[in-house]
Amino acid sequence: MTIEMNAADRFSHYRGLCRQMNDFFSRHIAAYCRNCQQVLRRLPDGSEQHKLVSGVFPGCCHRGAGDIFRLEGVDGETRLSAGIIALLRRERNDKMKNLDDFNPVYELKNCHTGERITGEHCRYFGARGCRLGELKGPLCINFICPPIRSDLLKVTGDDEGVLGPEHDFLGIYQLLSVIGAGSIDEVKSSLVYFSRRLETLNCSCEKYISSNSAASLFDVFCIVDDSQELYSTGECAI
Repeated sequence: MTIEMNAADRFSHYRGLCRQMNDFFSRHIAAYCRNCQQVLRRLPDGSEQHKLVSGVFPGCCHRGAGDIFRLEGVDGETRLSAGIIALLRRERNDKMKNLDDFNPVYELKNCHTGERITGEHCRYFGARGCRLGELKGPLCINFICPPIRSDLLKVTGDDEGVLGPEHDFLGIYQLLSVIGAGSIDEVKSSLVYFSRRLETLNCSCEKYISSNSAASLFDVFCIVDDSQELYSTGECAI
């Protein structure tokens, strides 16, 4: 006899996955996000040389990012299941009702040209970052920028099998496709496999940090000397 999973059970697994990723990001990725401008300067084109004029720079959390529910390049369902989306939206609405409104507009100045750039961050973003907790969207728990991926590859000895393809960090999209439409057994086995994969990456990160006598991966790869301090303030280098 096959027991079908209901939307509430699938949503519970989704929230559990968000908690796991929040823990990992908090330990190993958050410092990169807090110093996004410095990290972006490591991109090959070197175009992200900006000073924050007003507001809060959201990094990759631009307007609409939290409401993207498609799952890129997966075998199976290519969008988060309708049942999970409905429950996710309901829980988000309840949470946001209790939070203060936050001005979504920010302004940057290009350090080379002086051009002013205005943008808007995700509606769930606040002065201290994302306010969704375990109610984040698929993109929010899946995306890592190229500099972070490059550092994690060094940590794992260039093991693509641990990190997964560029579009699907740790196979999260594929896992979400299974959580949304798979059988109970498929969901359970996929979650076990994912947890082992995440633990492998987490242990590799901890060992790498320890071997470099550092506090975080950001300290290892991004803090070169005292002159780097100006980047964390959002000031221009010219």
